[in-house]
Amino acid sequence: MKKKSQNYPVKLNKHTNPFYSLNNVSDFSQGFAYYHNRSYPILMHSHDYYELNVVTYGECRHYVKNRNHPAKAGDMFMIPPYTEHGYWSNDEKTKLFHLIIRNDLLDDYKKQLDHYPGMKILFEVEPQIRQAFNDLSLNINIPKELLSDFVSDFDELIDIDKKKDEDDNIMFDLKTVCLLCKLAKLISQRYASTVETRDNTADYIILKTTQYMEENYVSKITVDDLSKMVNMSTSNFFRYFKNVFNTSPMEYLKKIRIAHASAMLSSTDKPISFIAQECGFFDQSHFTNIFKQSTNMKPKEFRQKSQNQSK
Repeated sequence: MKKKSQNYPVKLNKHTNPFYSLNNVSDFSQGFAYYHNRSYPILMHSHDYYELNVVTYGECRHYVKNRNHPAKAGDMFMIPPYTEHGYWSNDEKTKLFHLIIRNDLLDDYKKQLDHYPGMKILFEVEPQIRQAFNDLSLNINIPKELLSDFVSDFDELIDIDKKKDEDDNIMFDLKTVCLLCKLAKLISQRYASTVETRDNTADYIILKTTQYMEENYVSKITVDDLSKMVNMSTSNFFRYFKNVFNTSPMEYLKKIRIAHASAMLSSTDKPISFIAQECGFFDQSHFTNIFKQSTNMKPKEFRQKSQNQSK
């Protein structure tokens, strides 16, 4: 018998409380980890922190800005700060796990989290594709055979969160980091094999080119190089990339280089000329100009400020 298709609204209304902030304690009466298993829809809202959502049972529709996507058990979404989103389902048994992720936690464990390429896919690449297209995403999901193990992790986080004492706060943070690493490892393993074999689907095009930029930012890279990599014309690739990321491929590459340069300026005493070369800039003068455009500070000023803050 053919399954009856669900009808869903084109868009959702705004929530009566459309914005949540980590600075407002009353916004977190349910805690930092919980299940939504009440009535739907969850109306459109945003917040000033990252939030992990995982469908653990049933089916729903995920709305993000002016786009919407189907979602089923195992599908996961990372909601970036200030991103309007909501959910709709005609099955009130649909269960959705929520995990609020503090920005300072991401900063404290950045080195450990960045070890997994899947972390960038989870936090940056997939959310931007999801916001750019209807019914098109990287389909990041937990396989059916692994879902029960992850649900156990979710349950444990919820139990720890309910206790609310200082020792348990530390345990909650560590458990959150472990969960993110576990998810990122799962994503990394999936795309390590598929990125070399997929056809020119959205995930292949974006993953192939962004991964290449991440791994080769020291080298000279052109839009022509990237377009040839995914068998597209330069003009079509440029338009496609900009539509997804709202920035050009070269601007995206520049952000990668600036991020690596900032890290080196903050954590090493290497000469600025050396850092410029190591991060893919023509020379120190070129690096200084680009860095100041991006940060409103010269590299030397940025280094001094970073070192003073760390004392």
